[in-house]
Amino acid sequence: MKKKLKNILLIDDNGDDNFYHSFILEEIGCCQDITVFEHAEKALKFLKSTENMDLPELILLDINMPGMNGWEFINLYNQITNIKQSKSKLYILSSSNNPDDKIRAENLGIVSGYLVKPLEEKDLEKIL
Repeated sequence: MKKKLKNILLIDDNGDDNFYHSFILEEIGCCQDITVFEHAEKALKFLKSTENMDLPELILLDINMPGMNGWEFINLYNQITNIKQSKSKLYILSSSNNPDDKIRAENLGIVSGYLVKPLEEKDLEKIL
C-alpha cells in the first residue's frame, strides 16, 4: 500500500462484514483509524457533527440496509455543506452485483466507484 489514509468510514448493517472489512483494512495497513456504523442514520449524524474535525477520506457504504438504505444516505449526504467541501471519496460496497445498481451509482455523480463484497486488497489498491 503506497498511501495511508487518516480515516475510513464503514457503513454496513452486517456486523460480520464490518468485522471482516475492518480486519482487511488493518491487515493491509492503509489507514490510521476505522469508524464503523451499522445504521446509516447514525453515520449521517456523525458526519454532520464533524464540522471541525477531519472527515473520513474514504467512505465504504452498503446499499441494502434496513431503515435508511444506502441510496437515501447518499441523497442526504450530498446535502451536508462540510461534505461538499471535503476530500471524502464515497464508494458503494455491496453484495449486489446488479448492473442497474452500478448504473444508478454512476449517475449520482457523487459516488467514486462501485465494489462488490467482499472487499479485497486489489480493490483498495485501485482506490488508493
